[in-house]
Amino acid sequence: MFLAVTLILGADLTAQEVNIVTRKNEGIFNITQIGYLPGIGNISYDGELRVNQSEAYRIRTMFGYFITPRFSVGLGAGADAYQDPSYNTFPVYADVRAYLHDTRSSPYLFIDLGKSLAIGPEFEEGMHLNVGAGFKYFVSEQICLNTSIGYNYQRMDTERLYVSDLWNVGFKEIVPANFKALSINVGVIFELWAIRKPATELTED
Repeated sequence: MFLAVTLILGADLTAQEVNIVTRKNEGIFNITQIGYLPGIGNISYDGELRVNQSEAYRIRTMFGYFITPRFSVGLGAGADAYQDPSYNTFPVYADVRAYLHDTRSSPYLFIDLGKSLAIGPEFEEGMHLNVGAGFKYFVSEQICLNTSIGYNYQRMDTERLYVSDLWNVGFKEIVPANFKALSINVGVIFELWAIRKPATELTED
């Protein structure tokens, strides 16, 4: 009798297989990164078109959530310090990412769209756009890095003061400034919260 029960249990276990749960992209995460933005093309500045010699340095942070293993949305903010001409912009943006794989390391496409806040009299708030591709990868069991490259567009409506020689009267005029640059970024991804599932699941053949 004991031998028969043992044989039945053994046959039942061999009829089952172990499926490892491979989902890695889930929950809430944070990306904190720095970047360098060399100017490209021409630049619309001070009411005229000129060769773009501007560059910028960036620091920003973004909190995101995986809606599905291959799609995430988030909100971010940061600071971009432009040189030649000199402007400090503070973009606030929505972030959307599409991942190629549901694995710990994966390439992805992203788009950031929002506005740069006006914190001084130099310019009014304007459109901010950053679009490109990146790669997230683990360098250790706990540390995940993020690198990306893309196209960055920043529009600022600058306020200029002019004085009429004829009437000796000053007046203000809004002049749009359009900055275009490559966006090269590197950062760290922090997993803040995830729905934990059992490491294995038993399923019927």
